[in-house]
Amino acid sequence: MSLGLFVSLITLSLTGAVFFAGTETGILSADTLILRRRAQKGSRSARMVLDMLHKKDVLLATMLVGNNLAIVSASAVATAYFTQSFGHHGALLSVVVVSPLLLTFGEILPKAVYLSFGERLLMATHWLIRFFSIVFQPVVIITMALPRM
Repeated sequence: MSLGLFVSLITLSLTGAVFFAGTETGILSADTLILRRRAQKGSRSARMVLDMLHKKDVLLATMLVGNNLAIVSASAVATAYFTQSFGHHGALLSVVVVSPLLLTFGEILPKAVYLSFGERLLMATHWLIRFFSIVFQPVVIITMALPRM
């Protein structure tokens, strides 16, 4: 794997982790009064977010599926690249490099940002949230059904 491909795939995976982890926090901390007020003033985005928030369990499951996919992808890509580049020490190097990156930039930072600007960010990305809700729907349905069995 080339360095350019590695950087591209890690960036894509990290971006996914940022989006899914942040959105999860945004869903849980969204102020519905602010969203209702904006919806009453004509904001279509606020209405869309309010509609989505009626199914928080499905949204959270979608975000968790996406976040896990992003984290596993980042780990797999890093392990493949570092193992190819550094031999049997590559797996350890992958953990040492990727874990702090994912923890800092894929979990802590996006959650802090979404706590402060959750409503705005949810309104700006509602179409992307809806897209992933559709794409991950089969997995979400199965994972939500398992505990009920």
